Amino acid sequence: MTDHTNIKMTTAELGALWKMYMFETLNRCVLQHFLATVEDADIQKLIQTKLEAKEKRIEKLNSFYHQEGIPKPHGYTDLDVNLKAPRLFTDVLMAQYIYFMARAGVEQYELGMFTCPRSDIRNYCYESLLFFADIQNKIMDVLLQKGIFARAPFIPYPTKVDFVKEQSYLTGWFGERRPLHAIQITHLFLNITRNALGQELITGFSQTAKSDEIRNYLIRGKKVTVKLLDIFSSILKDDEVHVPAFGGLGVTESTEAPFSDKLMLSLINFLNHYAVSVYGLALSESTRRDLFVHYTKIIAQIGIYAEDGVNLMIKYGYMEEPPKTPDRGELASKKN
Repeated sequence: MTDHTNIKMTTAELGALWKMYMFETLNRCVLQHFLATVEDADIQKLIQTKLEAKEKRIEKLNSFYHQEGIPKPHGYTDLDVNLKAPRLFTDVLMAQYIYFMARAGVEQYELGMFTCPRSDIRNYCYESLLFFADIQNKIMDVLLQKGIFARAPFIPYPTKVDFVKEQSYLTGWFGERRPLHAIQITHLFLNITRNALGQELITGFSQTAKSDEIRNYLIRGKKVTVKLLDIFSSILKDDEVHVPAFGGLGVTESTEAPFSDKLMLSLINFLNHYAVSVYGLALSESTRRDLFVHYTKIIAQIGIYAEDGVNLMIKYGYMEEPPKTPDRGELASKKN
């Protein structure tokens, strides 16, 4: 067996562990509130399973930091969740949230597995990836059984193999547009589902935030999600593709905050950065000029909103810094 204590962590491993610790401790707080307020027995079981596994992953992350003699991040603690607060979200929204975060977990740990050369960290990522893939399947089964899983739109089966024959395939704004293909529809559908969930989260956060400045930022974010939902839905409607409905997602009337302003702002910050990455993927697979223009503008808009959110986190002292290289210029100036 390799003696890992003699192999220093690379920047990829330091960065991956930091991101995982922040991701896991933030969502532990969210799951704790969910578990304290959920009513549906099947969804409760899923939340309990996720929370127990999360505690074990956080314990493992702590052991990595202890083993290397590195101070662990502050992350999110019991101070960021109020377990006595009444439920803020419906069971359906809780189920949709844990499904979304399972997908985000798959992507997070998949990246870690392929960028971390140390076998102990790579194996940790691999085991976590297997868990997220498995729990995602279980959550999807529950959502399907309860009739609350939104399926992507249907289109007729193809009757022949077709090849692109002319440049009009790329046309969007001028000339005759080619109909949307299945991959483009899938991206539009997923972007609608993400924004529908984001809109509900922001609604709940905006009615419980303590800071007026953060509340106003969240309300602005809600307007952004409404606009994006209209854009993505209108593109599907223009091609006579059925727009999925998301009935059942919901926020209660509670105004008592179950989460700290720090946690709520941090979660929105995570969703903003995640959105930029998924819109970038959608853009890369969009061969219609109008879609390309839409996604380019949306990425720029989300980037501006995300930057304002980061500035708020810095202003309130919420922004924890990842591991970084030493500032050689500063060290040299101190020496002088």
